[in-house]
Amino acid sequence: MDELLDEARKRDRVGRRIKVLVLVKTTPTPSDQYEDTVCVAGIALEPGPVRWVRLYPIPFRHLDASSKFQKYSIINVGVGRPRNDPRAESLRVDVGTITVTRVLEPWVDRCRVLNPVPSTTACELNAAAAADPNATSLGIVRPLQVDLEVKPHRGWSERQQAVLRKWRDQAVLPIDGLPHRDAPPLEHPPLEAWYRYTCEAPECRGHRQGILDWELTALQRKARADGADVEERVRRNFFQNMFAPDRSQWFILGNNAEAAKRTSFCVLSILWPRTGDVRRADALNSTLF
Repeated sequence: MDELLDEARKRDRVGRRIKVLVLVKTTPTPSDQYEDTVCVAGIALEPGPVRWVRLYPIPFRHLDASSKFQKYSIINVGVGRPRNDPRAESLRVDVGTITVTRVLEPWVDRCRVLNPVPSTTACELNAAAAADPNATSLGIVRPLQVDLEVKPHRGWSERQQAVLRKWRDQAVLPIDGLPHRDAPPLEHPPLEAWYRYTCEAPECRGHRQGILDWELTALQRKARADGADVEERVRRNFFQNMFAPDRSQWFILGNNAEAAKRTSFCVLSILWPRTGDVRRADALNSTLF
């Protein structure tokens, strides 16, 4: 299996089209080259074997409407070798090739697709990255004893502000073959949040990891537009609802692109199907995760 996986990754980097179930869309952040980008990750379904992939960069707000996709979409996309990222899961995207096949709506269907994907622990990911910066950089873990920490956003850094000023002040230019679209100025969300939890590793002493899911930013924007209490809405959706007694939870974790920071993992996405749906998928398929 390892040989098949290695061969698939080599062919991905040579360049080809792959089919991906999107499980991660991170919140947009300022980018020197693209004004702002999101990190997209998911499971490559075809050609096999099933494997984690990170698709970057994607200047999502500048894509044509036909190329935009949501979480749990299945997309076809051309990929190749990234410029400055040796992590095995990372691929450079030809954004002009993105086509959306369909969206997996029922949780049962999503869980069935995820069946072949092995789980890990946050402790295992951290230990591997400490030993080798190019070790596995994406994984799915089951959190235990979870708490949510919320604080006011620190705002864009000086470097990020400079990037946004550059794009505001210069003439409109094409970016990576795409026309620059006059999107609204990129604003940081009012709040940032972290999960504190233990993983399934017997020796786990606990983790504190930032939440980068775009859904967290979109939720805050909607709450502010509604005149609602933003923190209350975040706590209700990202804690009370997601960790309700009838739900099962998994975190998708990813680490930092900078080699010196690759032991720093964040929560890129939260999967929270109803436990009954997990059981139904398990009955229809093989053991989940």
